[in-house]
Amino acid sequence: ASTAGEARLEDLKAGGYNGADLAAGTHHDTQGRYTRTWVVQDNVPVTGSKRIDLTVSWTSGHGAQSLRMSTFVTR
Repeated sequence: ASTAGEARLEDLKAGGYNGADLAAGTHHDTQGRYTRTWVVQDNVPVTGSKRIDLTVSWTSGHGAQSLRMSTFVTR
Protein backbone atom coordinates (compact mmCIF):
# COMPACT_ATOMS: atom_id res chain seq x y z
CA ALA A 1 0.00 0.00 0.00
CA SER A 2 2.78 2.42 0.85
CA THR A 3 4.48 1.70 -2.49
CA ALA A 4 1.22 2.42 -4.38
CA GLY A 5 0.78 5.67 -2.45
CA GLU A 6 4.36 6.84 -2.84
CA ALA A 7 4.27 6.06 -6.57
CA ARG A 8 1.13 8.17 -7.04
CA LEU A 9 2.52 11.10 -5.06
CA GLU A 10 5.72 11.04 -7.14
CA ASP A 11 3.66 10.97 -10.37
CA LEU A 12 1.56 13.91 -9.16
CA LYS A 13 4.61 15.98 -8.28
CA ALA A 14 6.29 15.10 -11.59
CA GLY A 15 3.22 16.43 -13.45
CA GLY A 16 4.00 19.93 -12.22
CA TYR A 17 2.11 22.54 -10.28
CA ASN A 18 -0.48 23.04 -13.04
CA GLY A 19 -0.98 19.36 -13.90
CA ALA A 20 -4.57 18.19 -14.45
CA ASP A 21 -4.36 15.76 -11.53
CA LEU A 22 -3.39 18.65 -9.24
CA ALA A 23 -6.52 20.71 -9.89
CA ALA A 24 -8.21 21.60 -6.60
CA GLY A 25 -10.70 18.95 -5.53
CA THR A 26 -10.99 15.20 -5.05
CA HIS A 27 -9.50 12.68 -7.49
CA HIS A 28 -9.48 8.86 -7.65
CA ASP A 29 -7.69 6.03 -9.42
CA THR A 30 -6.86 2.38 -8.86
CA GLN A 31 -3.67 0.36 -8.96
CA GLY A 32 -4.23 -3.35 -8.65
CA ARG A 33 -6.24 -3.97 -5.50
CA TYR A 34 -5.64 -0.45 -4.17
CA THR A 35 -7.93 2.55 -4.54
CA ARG A 36 -6.07 5.85 -4.31
CA THR A 37 -8.00 9.00 -3.46
CA TRP A 38 -6.32 12.38 -3.21
CA VAL A 39 -7.60 15.79 -2.23
CA VAL A 40 -5.80 18.86 -3.54
CA GLN A 41 -6.09 22.20 -1.78
CA ASP A 42 -4.76 25.33 -3.49
CA ASN A 43 -2.77 27.93 -1.56
CA VAL A 44 -2.34 25.71 1.53
CA PRO A 45 -0.41 26.32 3.69
CA VAL A 46 0.74 29.45 1.80
CA THR A 47 -0.05 31.19 -1.48
CA GLY A 48 1.62 29.45 -4.41
CA SER A 49 1.57 25.98 -2.88
CA LYS A 50 -0.77 23.00 -2.96
CA ARG A 51 -1.42 20.45 -0.24
CA ILE A 52 -2.07 16.89 -1.39
CA ASP A 53 -3.66 14.42 1.02
CA LEU A 54 -3.62 10.89 -0.42
CA THR A 55 -5.48 7.91 1.01
CA VAL A 56 -4.77 4.37 -0.21
CA SER A 57 -7.62 1.94 0.57
CA TRP A 58 -7.88 -1.82 0.19
CA THR A 59 -9.59 -4.85 1.71
CA SER A 60 -7.60 -7.58 3.42
CA GLY A 61 -8.44 -10.61 5.51
CA HIS A 62 -8.79 -8.16 8.40
CA GLY A 63 -11.39 -6.04 6.58
CA ALA A 64 -11.12 -2.53 5.16
CA GLN A 65 -7.68 -0.95 5.51
CA SER A 66 -6.30 2.48 4.63
CA LEU A 67 -3.09 4.45 4.69
CA ARG A 68 -2.81 8.24 4.51
CA MET A 69 0.06 10.34 3.17
CA SER A 70 0.46 14.07 2.58
CA THR A 71 2.83 16.26 0.62
CA PHE A 72 3.10 19.75 -0.83
CA VAL A 73 4.05 21.19 -4.21
CA THR A 74 5.02 24.76 -4.99
CA ARG A 75 5.28 26.84 -8.13
